[in-house]
Amino acid sequence: MRENDIERRWEAIMGRCRICATANGTTLAAREMMFGFRDEFEYFQCDNCGSVSLNHDLSELDLQKYYPLNYYSFATPPKTRLRRWLIRQRDRRAMHQSNVIDSCISRLKPNPVLNLLCGHGVQSHHRILDVGCGAGTWLSSLANAGFRHLSGVDPFIAEDISLSDGVTIRKARISEVEGLYDVITFHHSLEHVPDPVTVVQMAANHLRSGGICLVRVPTVSSEAWDRYGPDWVQLDAPRHFAVPSRKGIGILADAAGLAVETVVDDSSELQFYGSEQYRRGISLNDPRSYAVNPDSSIFSPGEMRAFRKCAVHLNAQSRGDQAAFLLRRH
Repeated sequence: MRENDIERRWEAIMGRCRICATANGTTLAAREMMFGFRDEFEYFQCDNCGSVSLNHDLSELDLQKYYPLNYYSFATPPKTRLRRWLIRQRDRRAMHQSNVIDSCISRLKPNPVLNLLCGHGVQSHHRILDVGCGAGTWLSSLANAGFRHLSGVDPFIAEDISLSDGVTIRKARISEVEGLYDVITFHHSLEHVPDPVTVVQMAANHLRSGGICLVRVPTVSSEAWDRYGPDWVQLDAPRHFAVPSRKGIGILADAAGLAVETVVDDSSELQFYGSEQYRRGISLNDPRSYAVNPDSSIFSPGEMRAFRKCAVHLNAQSRGDQAAFLLRRH
């Protein structure tokens, strides 16, 4: 599908669910609160699948304003040498290259997404493409784990990137991708595209038979959405064009000829402290935000421990506010 065809489809789904195209639903207003602009945007919750879509004319949306240079996906987070080593040892265990030290690290701080991939037959020689990869943090973690054939695409990076671990990232859209892959991942990127149905279909067309499409996204089928609504931190207006329900992911998969094989909830305490901050008018980048300065946070250590404990409980109940969906092409 050509770029102008995609743009016409974006226009056609205005006022409809971006997942299932249903026109019936409930509208709500949400503010931009990551950077604290507080601009208001209309969203639409579908009566059919429950997914939530941005109901805004994209031609009037200044994306550069809402994706500034300090936007987190474009930044390479600094890590100490010790932390890099610990992460590498943990991820090696997922690849069954473990020793006693690796096993202990993995139990203390597991990597559920990598464990999910390796548990479904993904091996180090498989070709992996990450769509919307930003600076390539996820790809670098895979390289550290021992994967050898890694690449990424992201239309919003300034230029092509070649990382020191051999990972290549192109300034491109998935519509420009060529060839077949064993695994294609959307690591918190699918919610940022105006037409997720077409994008997942494109990904499926580049999967080998039996290949995996891993979609890691926030979901409105969660306690956090029910509790906070427009103040839910992972609604992330206006950057998130479509936040799917669990039913919505099934609809996306079916439309692309994929099957939902496994779902792993991996939500964190962010769903609580971020949403509570938004309710109180504190942006995610505010000096008082826990994400910026824990010592200046409005939450006590006890409250943060309770948030973490609740996230673990919700994940076990499939009620976390984000999950990794493993889709298989048969």
